[in-house]
Amino acid sequence: MVEQTLGNSAELKALNTTVMLLSQKMAYLVRNEKILSKNILILNEKINKVAEKSITVGGSSTDSAQMEEINVQVVELYDKQKSIRQEMESLRTSIDNLKEVFVTKEELQELKYIIDTINPLEFVTYQQLKDLLNKK
Repeated sequence: MVEQTLGNSAELKALNTTVMLLSQKMAYLVRNEKILSKNILILNEKINKVAEKSITVGGSSTDSAQMEEINVQVVELYDKQKSIRQEMESLRTSIDNLKEVFVTKEELQELKYIIDTINPLEFVTYQQLKDLLNKK
C-alpha cells in the first residue's frame, strides 16, 4: 500500500513537472506572438509610409524595392506568428488532455484519505464470514 502511494506520488510529481513545462512553453509562445504582432504592425506602418512617399514623389525604383523587401518581411513574420499560434493551440490541447486524464493532487489525497479510513484490507468476504459463523 505504501509502495503504491509512493509510486502514485512519483507519477503525480512527473505529471506536475510536465504540466509546468507545457505552461512555460505556452508563456514563451505568447511572448513571442506579442513580439511578432508588434513587428508586423511596425512593418505595416513602414509599408504605408513608403507607399505614401512613393505616391507623392512619383514612385522611384528604390522605393518599390524597399516596399518589396518590407512585404517579404511582413509575410515571413505572419507565417511565424501563424505557426506559433498553431503550436500554442496544440499545447493547450495537450494540457487539456492531461487535465482530463489524470487526477489532481487534491483528488489523490482525498482517495488516499478514504482508503486509509475504510482500510479495505480489514474487511472479510462473505465466505470467510460464513466459515466463522459455522465454527461457532
